[in-house]
Amino acid sequence: MADPIASADDSDRGPAVLFIGGFPTDSTWYEPTRGVVLRRGATRVTIAPLRLWHWLAAAFVGLGPAASIVARAMDELSDEDGGRPILVVGHSGGGILARLALARKSFDGACQARPGAVGAVVTLGTPHLAKRVDGTFGYHGRRALRFLARHEAPPPPRPAGWLSIGSHWAADDLGTGWLPRLRRAVALVCYVVLLGAGGERAHGDGMVPLECAPLPGADHLRLEGLAHGPKFWGPRWYASDEGLDRWWGSAMEIWQRSLISGGEPQVA
Repeated sequence: MADPIASADDSDRGPAVLFIGGFPTDSTWYEPTRGVVLRRGATRVTIAPLRLWHWLAAAFVGLGPAASIVARAMDELSDEDGGRPILVVGHSGGGILARLALARKSFDGACQARPGAVGAVVTLGTPHLAKRVDGTFGYHGRRALRFLARHEAPPPPRPAGWLSIGSHWAADDLGTGWLPRLRRAVALVCYVVLLGAGGERAHGDGMVPLECAPLPGADHLRLEGLAHGPKFWGPRWYASDEGLDRWWGSAMEIWQRSLISGGEPQVA
């Protein structure tokens, strides 16, 4: 296997990208994203094999098994790319799984990615700073966030390699009719679920409030006009062509910087 620490020359060749979907999605839903990322110079794109039933199971047994799937996908993609550190993109809850897979301590017995497999991580609308998450899945989500906060190492500021992204998506700009009203109602419920008191006044991407999206110690981008996900929220979302135009350049800079510095984005 090739040396996992890439040289500066490797930055001339685009990264292999692992895309991690969020709760409660299926990996097949992200297939259109593959072409969007490849057109921007990625050498290959893999969608983490998280199926809908993996997320449903996580609501009862926790995030450990899903984090193991992600860790194995990180190692496999890095090996396929000659051992170079890969670029990981975690959408929503997928960003939490990326953190768990890269943790220095195993969460609930989860597998961990090998050292050097990952050079940079981008999180899209991930609720890193959620204050309140209700329900069975919310309980396990809170456990994971408490674990990451308790075992944070190294402490902020983090080494090169992390970029968190949030968006202000103005549902009021969508006009009238039943679908815009439904979108606004969903956004309101999600903001209250993640923030508790005051959530009804929050702004965000339609699911995750802006104030929950920053990862402490990481580089952060606040975008305008991008929704949390595709289809239900319309075509303008984080991983659409328009969305990637807003953050891909920043992600590439961080990934290239990580290659040159030899940094590894350990989180916990």
